[in-house]
Amino acid sequence: MSVLRDAIEDWEVLFLLERATEKAAAEAADGTAGLVRDARELLRVLPEITTDLTHWSTDPEVYLAWRHRAYHLLAGLRTSIGGGKLDLYVQEWERQRRAFLEESFQERVQAVLGTHNGNSINP
Repeated sequence: MSVLRDAIEDWEVLFLLERATEKAAAEAADGTAGLVRDARELLRVLPEITTDLTHWSTDPEVYLAWRHRAYHLLAGLRTSIGGGKLDLYVQEWERQRRAFLEESFQERVQAVLGTHNGNSINP
């Protein structure tokens, strides 16, 4: 369970780091060019971690080093951008993504229902 928890936390850090990188790059915030470059490199999944879906490192130190670097970069970007500003950006990004997914789902449902037995069905 602790490994699963760590994996979920790592995914969340990746998500936040990617959003912070987008925001910093879009704003060209002072002092973020190096952080953005390093974050983009880290987000590419390092070959020390995995090279494909069937080969990955069994050395926990590799993951701990990655995690330490990711947290360091995220903290630096949050400081440069402003934590509150980044939080608002993430919330808006999530709202837009959720709206897109809901709309796409509804379109797919309508496409299936509309072609069911050749009849147009309106729920």
